[in-house]
Amino acid sequence: MTLLQVLEHEWLPIRAGGGQSLSLQQAVLLEQLAASLPAKALEWRRTAVKFTQFCGVIQLGELIIEVLPKIARHERDAQLCRQILVRLLQLTGSLSPPSIGEASLGQQRHALLDVFIEHFRGMIAQQMQLGLIRRYVPRQDELSTVRGRIDLVRQVRLNAFTPQRVHCRFDEFDIDTPYNQVLRHVLGLLLRRTQHPGIKRGINELLIHLAAVSDRNFTSEAVEGLAFDRLNQRWQPVFQRCGDFLRALHPNVTAGGMPALALLFDMNRLFEGYVTWRMRRTFKDYHIQAQGPRRHLAVNEVGREVFQLRPDISVLHGTQVVAIADAKWKILNLKERKLGISSADLYQLVSYAQRYQCQRLALIYPAMEGVSPGVRDKLSIQGTDVQLVVCSVDLAGVLTRRDAVFECLHGWLAEGWSDAVGAAVQ
Repeated sequence: MTLLQVLEHEWLPIRAGGGQSLSLQQAVLLEQLAASLPAKALEWRRTAVKFTQFCGVIQLGELIIEVLPKIARHERDAQLCRQILVRLLQLTGSLSPPSIGEASLGQQRHALLDVFIEHFRGMIAQQMQLGLIRRYVPRQDELSTVRGRIDLVRQVRLNAFTPQRVHCRFDEFDIDTPYNQVLRHVLGLLLRRTQHPGIKRGINELLIHLAAVSDRNFTSEAVEGLAFDRLNQRWQPVFQRCGDFLRALHPNVTAGGMPALALLFDMNRLFEGYVTWRMRRTFKDYHIQAQGPRRHLAVNEVGREVFQLRPDISVLHGTQVVAIADAKWKILNLKERKLGISSADLYQLVSYAQRYQCQRLALIYPAMEGVSPGVRDKLSIQGTDVQLVVCSVDLAGVLTRRDAVFECLHGWLAEGWSDAVGAAVQ
């Protein structure tokens, strides 16, 4: 396997000669896969391709492409980028944090695909310790001892002169269920995707426990159709991840029957999820609601509400929205008078303030490209009492337990956003 690491929004050359580039054949395969990727995940030039704000891993035959979040303009620390991406996925629920005492592959020098596969293997191993999903299967057999109930008709007809053998009907608790067949299928696929010996060994250990399970193929739609009840509900996250992997595999893209794989995550959503997670931990005396509450901006002439509003993050005291925050995976430009803030983003927040009767707004950006974390600016919207602060959050903070920016925001909100905000602007 060849590992190629590229940062988001970084042009990757297409040329012969190897190095930090794609060959023409690899570019063709990537173009064939593009229809299965998120919309606008790629931008093309004649001799280059750029990965936009979607980060993760793409495997094309023997080539693994890691698309990592861009942390700094002039530094290329792939390990730090990978650690931050893995931690963001953990905090937003896409990956569960490792158990106590368990080594985190995200902190080591392992390929990102191995991180995803090892996490999945760990999920299955944890649930297997509590037992596989089994079902009772009706069976009949001729036994030396009675099991279940005696089949009198067959016993009289076939065993009248051999009473030492008894025809029985019974239910057998079997592991050969569609659920375990899905596990065997997905683990078998992933076993061929990793080159890490430790992960291969771990997957083979799980497959040994599934040796009695039928080997069948499944689609992501079939996995989504599996029903769960209170007895097997603990397995549901595992099968959600099974569906993710099956959707990520594209068997008809690469030559030679080797499927392609693409696991990409929208950094806009990841950053928004991280900000929401931080605010819930910091603003414990408030209710933090993501993507809501949903209201409409206007009413048309027939009385129907139109133009639905859905704030990224709302801070509620009871039922009252007291603050609205918008998380933007963009780069602040300190050399510009307006810091590079989009007018559309500002107009959107002001419309939220008017509709939700809210006077406290925040625009939250990642602190990267040499931008120090903190409150960058404070704006007063003319003709209103609305105040807006522009903050930058240190991405390295995702690897720690505290973030001073969010603590300051909470303090300022509790104090009524006093003049201390202005003093904190860097």
